[in-house]
Order: sequence, then C-alpha cells, then structure tokens
Amino acid sequence: MHAAPVTTIVADMRSSSVLLAVAVALLALGAARALLGSGEPAPVSEHPVAIPETPRTVTVSLTMPAPSAHERRLSTMLEQGPMPKRPTMAEVRTDTDCTPDSQMISHCRNEMRLQDGTMIVLRHPHDMRSVPCLAPGEQVLLVPASA
Repeated sequence: MHAAPVTTIVADMRSSSVLLAVAVALLALGAARALLGSGEPAPVSEHPVAIPETPRTVTVSLTMPAPSAHERRLSTMLEQGPMPKRPTMAEVRTDTDCTPDSQMISHCRNEMRLQDGTMIVLRHPHDMRSVPCLAPGEQVLLVPASA
C-alpha cells in the first residue's frame, strides 16, 4: 500500500477547510436573508380579510371620526406619522387591535406605506359585522380630511 505524501494531504485539508468555510458563510447569509427579509416586517392581520378588487377610499382625519358606515368609503384617524398632503395611494401593512368596544365598534390599528415609502399609522373605527377591516396587502386611496 502506498501512502500519499504529507504535502498532498495538507493541501487537500486546506481545500476542504476553504470549501467548508464558504459553505458556512453561504448558509449564514441565507439564514440572515430569511430572518431579515427585505428589511421590513411582513404584513400582519389578526384575522383573514379578503383584498377588494378595486381600491377603497380612506379619509384621514386628525381626530377620531365617526365609525365607517360604508365598506368602500372608510374613515380613519392619523395616529402616527405625517398627514398626507393630497390624495395618495398606500399599501395596508397591518390590521391589529381589532377587539370591539362595548358598542361593538373596533378601532383597528393599520400601518400604511405611502407611495414614497413613508410609513404612517391609522385607527379605523368601524363595526366589523357590517364594514370589513382593511386587509394587509390592500391598496387604498388615502384622502386627507381637509382635501
């Protein structure tokens, strides 16, 4: 039986070590991408809501409006972020805090991403039995109440 020279064994070990290091680095990169995604949280909803086929209109006020009375024209209050200056499209990112109060009115919390990437938070008062929640992934037309 013929033994391989020591230099060949050492070279093979170095190659294996480099390959192992590259594999570990690629695995770590893949895990980081899976955990971090695109840098923004995935849409969140407390309950499944179908996305309407056409954009709904969402009026944004600085004070809490009366509950939305129509499923196509919704009323909300700006809770956080800048008030849109003019009508603008936005994507619903979350629908949370939907537990109704004693009058069966929910004041759902909706994070919205405006077309320019700005994030705002709205409160949507509505009776979930007659007016559906905003659905994560839904595109809506935001209209400031003063417009």
